[in-house]
Amino acid sequence: MSRFISYLISDPLHYGTTPTKFIKRLKKSILRHSVDMVCIRDKENPKLKKILKRAAKTHHHLLVNSDIRLARRFGLFGVHLTSKQLHLIKRAKRMGLFVVASTHSPKELKRAAKADMVTYSPIFKSPGKPAPKGLGALRGAVKKQKNIIALGGIVKKRQINRVKIKRAAGFASIRYFV
Repeated sequence: MSRFISYLISDPLHYGTTPTKFIKRLKKSILRHSVDMVCIRDKENPKLKKILKRAAKTHHHLLVNSDIRLARRFGLFGVHLTSKQLHLIKRAKRMGLFVVASTHSPKELKRAAKADMVTYSPIFKSPGKPAPKGLGALRGAVKKQKNIIALGGIVKKRQINRVKIKRAAGFASIRYFV
């Protein structure tokens, strides 16, 4: 993936918790926004396995949040590791998974260097997240590492354009795609 990436991260609040509702809403978002990658992020749903099984047929660049075993079990494209899981990057890569790693600081960025892509967040103000890093910090990070996906508070096209100007590899969002 060498072009500017759009990365949808799901949230049960917006997509629902039942497989039928989730898949219907996911398909709608993918078609409406020409999504490149999708991360299924629902850590507490007892129906997650059913959702993954059905979602795997929906999008070929499908990742699951934080669970390497589930990614392998359902033949998914990859896994999105949390900042507390950076030590698992090599293991996931050895398993043949595409790895996106969450980062929030230059130190974490450095630790995630072997990931295929990294999210750097939050860039803009986002509910329940720490103060935004801003576009200057994003540009500084991109100068050191080229595989950065901006995340956090991206809800409008103008924010996407501003991230693009800073030469991020792409953007990720929950709310933009809803």
